[in-house]
Amino acid sequence: TRKAAEGGDALSMATLAMHYQGGVGVPRDEAAALRWYRAASAAGEPSAMVNLGALYQDGAGGVEQDFAEAIRLYRAAAGAGHAVAMSNLARVYERGDGVKKDLAESFRWRLKAAESGRGSSMFKVARCYAEGRDFARRDRKLAAHWYQRAIEAKVPKAEFELGVLHFDDAFAGHGDLSLAVKHLLRAPDVLAALYCYVAEVRLLGRPKARERLPQHVAKGSPTSWQGGLVRMLLGDLSAARMLETATTGETPDDCLAARCEAAFYGGAAEFVGGDKAEAKRLLRISVEIRLTGYTEIT
Repeated sequence: TRKAAEGGDALSMATLAMHYQGGVGVPRDEAAALRWYRAASAAGEPSAMVNLGALYQDGAGGVEQDFAEAIRLYRAAAGAGHAVAMSNLARVYERGDGVKKDLAESFRWRLKAAESGRGSSMFKVARCYAEGRDFARRDRKLAAHWYQRAIEAKVPKAEFELGVLHFDDAFAGHGDLSLAVKHLLRAPDVLAALYCYVAEVRLLGRPKARERLPQHVAKGSPTSWQGGLVRMLLGDLSAARMLETATTGETPDDCLAARCEAAFYGGAAEFVGGDKAEAKRLLRISVEIRLTGYTEIT
């Protein structure tokens, strides 16, 4: 690598810079890393531009923070088709780092990154289309398309989110619950287990699907909310109590998100308990919150 870098190969320069930055095979040396990143960037290597831009954005690696230089480098790398550079520009405009905060411009760069193959950007674009966020128009079909692309790119949670998207659409009267179940069964998440339980056992009338629940729940690591979910399935938590727990949060959006989950959990509890009218009322609250959309910082 060193010989090729010293011979002028731009990619080798960038690789050597990363080795010095991380101390891989050579002693860690910020000055040497910076020197090789600059040389590789000057030679037109996009990956070096991205890494050097990140140093300027964070004020790390021996350079002063310089948003303008970071953006210049990201734009140069993005012009060469580098998806990470596009994603970084999306974050710059989302946060307003050295520029006026511009969510429309942020979404434009995130979409470019997704179209260039970046999995995490595919997932975020899908969320924007599903919820009508960041100046993306609400488009459930485009959301499903990008979730599917994210699944193919092995993005965690994409399978679950696509399943929930189909669940919401089916509950609203224009979707396929079986398609929701197909994706939810592939999601290693205890919350996916509850969606499957409600969709298959209670809405599709497949009582044998109940037998899969313990194995599916075992795939996840319950959080506090999901721990409550397991208790609910065991009959130890009422729908009313679920809704009571969703009354606090740091922001109104936190509360709304919590109420969305609580309404869903509560609806599932009522299905288990046998009050189908109350179950459907609560589930509809949950679906309407998600279809209306709320801001969620990720």
